[in-house]
Amino acid sequence: MPWYDSPRWWHPLVHVCRRWRYIVLESPLRLDLQLVCNANTPVKKTLDVWPQGLTIVIEESRFRLPLSGANIIAALEHHDRVSEINLITTSTILNQLNKVMKKPYPVLTSLRLRIWKSAPVLRNTFLGGSAPRLKELSLIGIPFPALPKILPFCRDPVDVQLRKIPHTGYISPGAMVTALSALTKLKFVYIGFESPDSCPDSTNRLPSSLTHVVLPVLTRLGFRGASEYFEDLVARIDTPAIIYVN
Repeated sequence: MPWYDSPRWWHPLVHVCRRWRYIVLESPLRLDLQLVCNANTPVKKTLDVWPQGLTIVIEESRFRLPLSGANIIAALEHHDRVSEINLITTSTILNQLNKVMKKPYPVLTSLRLRIWKSAPVLRNTFLGGSAPRLKELSLIGIPFPALPKILPFCRDPVDVQLRKIPHTGYISPGAMVTALSALTKLKFVYIGFESPDSCPDSTNRLPSSLTHVVLPVLTRLGFRGASEYFEDLVARIDTPAIIYVN
């Protein structure tokens, strides 16, 4: 999408003339406008200035000290307006997310979190157990063992990427497939483990004669980890539209 077509680049329009400003600020939903916040945005001072209809995009792709998370946390408190979250985070900020993100995020469509060092576990109260409009989920280095309990309440995901899953975030093949089975619009899945200890307990491995779960529109499947895990995973799913496996 060209920058001038993006719903994020609406600020210059309000300075063209009074009429344009009125049209933009009175029609945020019709124009699909977004308010972008980062670690430098003084959220508590400025958020009330803009129309309530503006959804909030929270993004910070630069590594910062934990203290810089105050504005991000303030924005996340508006759970009913946050539509996208894209953060390179720290353990300190991730602990804060566990505390503040306990309510459902009804308009959240994209959640991308990355951490470079060891991370605390996301709790089962994260997202209030529900993000019904979520389409894209990307967690890199983030342990979230309760994810299979939450995914079925996210009806629309098309892209789920779990990369560098630490040992504290292990999800069994059976639990993973059960969670994915509810996502009928899913097109891309990537599951990658940071540790070689991603092998399922051999006593719990199930026979391939089990009834398969169908992922009808899945076209791409990526995996990094123990071959036994992958074998258990693919033994439980049917992917009639698959065109790429890596």
